[in-house]
Amino acid sequence: MSKNTITTTNVALSGKLMDFLVSTPEVSKKYYGYSYVVFSKDNSQLNEVNNDLVDDLKEEGKKVVKAEETNKKNNPWEFSIAL
Repeated sequence: MSKNTITTTNVALSGKLMDFLVSTPEVSKKYYGYSYVVFSKDNSQLNEVNNDLVDDLKEEGKKVVKAEETNKKNNPWEFSIAL
C-alpha cells in the first residue's frame, strides 16, 4: 500500500469520524485531549499501518484512542483507549 493511498484513505476515514464526532459531542468530550487513530472496517493493510502509528504516538507520550469503523448504522464507530 503506497503512502499516498494510506494518506488518502486515512483522510477519508477521518472525515467520516469528524462528522460523527460533531453529531455526538459527548464522545468528543469523553476523549478530550486524545489523539484519534482511525481503523477501517474493510482494510486490514491500513489497519496494520495505523497500529504502528498508535505505537509511535504512545512512545511520544500521547494519549491515543482507537476509532474503529463498524458496519452498524446506529453505532458506526467503536472507541477504545490504546494501552
